[in-house]
Amino acid sequence: MIGMVITPSGAPDDARMLAWDQLRKLKDRIALAARATPDAYTRVHLDESLMRINRALNATQTIGSGGGQGAGGILILRGEGAEPAPAKN
Repeated sequence: MIGMVITPSGAPDDARMLAWDQLRKLKDRIALAARATPDAYTRVHLDESLMRINRALNATQTIGSGGGQGAGGILILRGEGAEPAPAKN
């Protein structure tokens, strides 16, 4: 699922948006489980999974670039507009 979100894979934009949404939901569930587990090995495994999911969700690369496919839906879900932010002086 992470690969589908961050790598231009030829998957339709709708599928990538759904995968992105599922990663957000999974992130919340894993975070709860990591806090609740007394087992260090399980907690470390869950923390690593969270790190990977966070990287995918916070990826700065343009999703779908180069293939003519846009990432408009994912950018909108992330709260980013289609227009670039004004330059800061």
